[in-house]
Amino acid sequence: MTKVHVIMKKEEIVEEKMKGKIAVVFDILLATSTITCALVDGAKAVIPVPNAEEAHVASNLIKAENHILAGEYEGKTIEGFYDPMPTILKDSIQGKYMILSTTNGTVAINQSKKSK
Repeated sequence: MTKVHVIMKKEEIVEEKMKGKIAVVFDILLATSTITCALVDGAKAVIPVPNAEEAHVASNLIKAENHILAGEYEGKTIEGFYDPMPTILKDSIQGKYMILSTTNGTVAINQSKKSK
């Protein structure tokens, strides 16, 4: 019998307990919708990061013309970043990498990295 554990908040994810598990992250209000739409709209890849500082670190590793920064923190667009709403990103993402930071979804994705 397979056990399924449902975790409702990013704060409940224990990274060490994720080892060897399969994780599926749904952030229905923004992150996973933004990631899906960006890929449909032609993004080369989406790099989810837990916060703005990590976004800048990732940005330094990618050629400036090849990526955009998108993100929000507590519902407000991060200064210097694109608003992460898919309709706003649609015309800016094609052929580029998107480094994405959100309050909940990208944090949960990063806390689940040790899973399969």
